[in-house]
Amino acid sequence: MSEQRSQHSVFFDEWIKSLREQYKYVIRNNDQVTLPSLTKVMHNVGFTDDELNHLRVEATMHVDAVG
Repeated sequence: MSEQRSQHSVFFDEWIKSLREQYKYVIRNNDQVTLPSLTKVMHNVGFTDDELNHLRVEATMHVDAVG
């Protein structure tokens, strides 16, 4: 994704952060209506399946499992 970042506006990094948080929210809430279109947008801006899988793990981790 770093190659794409250099070609976009100064707000692109903030938008990417927002997409990450939105994706985790959608996963946590099992929003199967939003998930397909959000996944497509994220792929279109350069997220890989590995990155999305990592976000899915982050979204579903439990605090009691960490400590």
